[in-house]
Amino acid sequence: MLGHALAAVRNSELQALPLSMNAESRCADAFTILLSIATRQIINSRLIVLESDDPEGPHEIRIGLRRLRSVLKTLRPLVGSPSLNKYETLARDFARSIGELRDADVMINSICAPVRDRFPEQKGFAEVLAILAEQRKARQKQVRSMLKSARWGHLQLYLTLWPETLQEFEPLKEPIFEFARTTLKKRWKKLCKLGRDFGNLSPEARHEMRKSLKQLRYLSEFFGAVFGKEEATSRFVARLKELQDVFGYLNDVQLGEQIRTLQERRRLSPHASTAIHCILDWHDKETRHIWPRAGVAWERLIESPKFWN
Repeated sequence: MLGHALAAVRNSELQALPLSMNAESRCADAFTILLSIATRQIINSRLIVLESDDPEGPHEIRIGLRRLRSVLKTLRPLVGSPSLNKYETLARDFARSIGELRDADVMINSICAPVRDRFPEQKGFAEVLAILAEQRKARQKQVRSMLKSARWGHLQLYLTLWPETLQEFEPLKEPIFEFARTTLKKRWKKLCKLGRDFGNLSPEARHEMRKSLKQLRYLSEFFGAVFGKEEATSRFVARLKELQDVFGYLNDVQLGEQIRTLQERRRLSPHASTAIHCILDWHDKETRHIWPRAGVAWERLIESPKFWN
C-alpha cells in the first residue's frame, strides 16, 4: 500500500492538469478538478509520512497543501463563504506544521550533508547531523500525531466534500477563461512590482518575491490548459521554475542560519563547532556565486511570452 502511495505522488499526472479543462469549462468544473488534484496528493503523501521516514512524504504533502491553499485563495473572489475561511485556516495550520518537518529534512539533506561530502576529512559533521536527526525525529512525531488527530478528520471532510459543493455558487457557473486571464494578469503585475528594483532586493523583499513566484507558477499550472497554448505555457513555467530555484536555495540558506542555535543550546565538541562554521561559510560563498543567476533568470522571465495574452 505504501508503495502505491509513493508511486502516486511521484506520478506526473499529479503535476499536470487533465485535458478536460479548456476555455469552455465552467469555473465550478475547473475548480473541482484543481481541488481533486491537490486532495489526491495530500492524502497519498499523508500515508508516506505516517509509515515511512522517506523525506519525499513531507515534501509532497507540503506541495499538495500549497496547491490547495493557492486554489482556495483563488476561489475567494467567487465564493463568499465562512466555510471557505475555515477550510483555509485548516490548510494553513497543517502546512505550517508539516513545513517544520520539511525544514528539518532540508537542514540535513540540503544544508549539512552536501558540505560534509565536500570535506570528508573534517571531523564533527557526524555529531551535528546526529543532533539534527534527533530534532527531526521529534518533529516527525508531532506531525504524525497531528495527521491522526480529530483536526485531520475535519480537514479530510473539507477535502472530500468541498468539490461537491462548488456547483451551488452562482458565480462559478460562468466560463473559466476570462476569470483565469484576469487572475494571471493581476498576479504577473504584482510580481513585476516586487521585482522593479530586482538587483537591490532586501531579504524581506526576496521572501515576498519567492512567495509571489510560487503563486504565479501554481496559477500557470492550474490554468494553462484553458488557453490551449501548451508549448508557451510550459516555456513560461520553466522560466518561473528557473528563478524559483534560485530563490528556493537562498531561502534554504537562510533557514540554515538556525544551525547557529546548536552552538548556543548544546555543548558541542570543538570539531562540531568547526563543522558548523564550515557549513555556514560554504553556503555563504555559494550564495554570492548563485545570486547573479537570479538577475539573468528574471530577465528571461520578463522577455518570455505570456501565454494568457
